[in-house]
Amino acid sequence: MSIANSPPQSSSHETDPVVYAHLSTALPASTLKPSELNPKPLPLELDTASELLDHIAAGHETSGIALTYLMYELSKRPQIQDQVRSELSTLSPSLLCNLSGALSQEQRSKNTKDHLLPSPRSIDALPFLHATMMETLRLHAPIPGPQPRITPSNPTSLVNSPPLHPGIRVSSQAYTLHRNPRVFPSPLTWNPSRWLDASEAHKTEMGRWFWAFGSGGRMCVGSNFAMQEMKLIVASVYSNFRTSIVDDSGIEQMDAYTAAPRGKTLVLKFERV
Repeated sequence: MSIANSPPQSSSHETDPVVYAHLSTALPASTLKPSELNPKPLPLELDTASELLDHIAAGHETSGIALTYLMYELSKRPQIQDQVRSELSTLSPSLLCNLSGALSQEQRSKNTKDHLLPSPRSIDALPFLHATMMETLRLHAPIPGPQPRITPSNPTSLVNSPPLHPGIRVSSQAYTLHRNPRVFPSPLTWNPSRWLDASEAHKTEMGRWFWAFGSGGRMCVGSNFAMQEMKLIVASVYSNFRTSIVDDSGIEQMDAYTAAPRGKTLVLKFERV
């Protein structure tokens, strides 16, 4: 399989296939060398298939859940949609679709000359769009379930806990952390402004408790890509459309590790702006 081959050479660090390069080195080693944690390594093909399934699930389902709930929340609040759209109008090049000659000749010429899409940096520079995304991931974390860890060989302690012996399973979860009323007042209310109006010290505290992507060495490796992907989709949609709810039955999240809507669907109406 190609995963076992040496990673392709690249002339630019910007185009290095970082994840593939890591897997192409790590997977063959893990499947060939038994260890204490992996006494019976899987065949390389099965290990590779497992990695691919994990990447597809982590990179597709989670983003879809987050976008579903962001559009759900925006569809209930036309005024906030207008705020998002007003901010998106500052992007250059524009994300307006020319479905009916909406773009002027000057805009079309500029888009062709520069880029078809705004730069990732310009999208990240939109504070209200970022706030709506953060608040959606806080209240509707796609993975709100527990993240278990095993205590190391030396006795350790968590905050305010007695010493914990080796081999004890401990966990925390985004669902609980994101609903701490001391950090997130009115925690059950979707309120993007909390990310804009808070003091710098409180923003830092909210960031410490924000766990939609986990934290530390085992946090989501694709968090930055996921945020950029979702922001670009939202920016593209709400630059061109106004949404309203047609059917939100079963929109409540399932009580599960990965929490999609119970009804598995959300029906929206899209109207050109």
